Amino acid sequence: MTRRQAPEPRICSHDGCAARLNYGNAWGVCRHHRSDVRNAQYEANREAVIAQSKAYYQEHRQEILERKAATYDAAAQRRKYLAWKYGVTPEWFEHALAAQGNLCAICRLPFMNTKDTHVDHDHRTGEPRRILNSKCNTALGLMDDDPARLRAAADYLESFRQ
Repeated sequence: MTRRQAPEPRICSHDGCAARLNYGNAWGVCRHHRSDVRNAQYEANREAVIAQSKAYYQEHRQEILERKAATYDAAAQRRKYLAWKYGVTPEWFEHALAAQGNLCAICRLPFMNTKDTHVDHDHRTGEPRRILNSKCNTALGLMDDDPARLRAAADYLESFRQ
């Protein structure tokens, strides 16, 4: 009885690559070059892929929107964003908002909605400071959080007041 010979190992077909392929690899390239092949296939058939995607969306539009609405949780997204961007908890945010009386820490105007609230933070350390509205947060950012520039801007405005 003779032993069956193992098949020759398949090698990645990408230019100059000598990586061995796993058994059952249908792409003919290693994992490092698979995206190159997929991108090339997409570019070669771009219009057809886009048309197919649009047709699928039109055919299944209602169920896609229903599934999206059923799984989207705005409050959970906000919590994740605050934790990721500023390292703050929802409790910190709510406490800071209550301590400020639901007013912007700079202009003292009330917040219209939660979309208007922005966690001000030190860009050097990343530490959160207070909660500002869109306009005040943007003004600080445009002045690079530089107190001297902000004072100069205030002096400039006051010099034109009668």
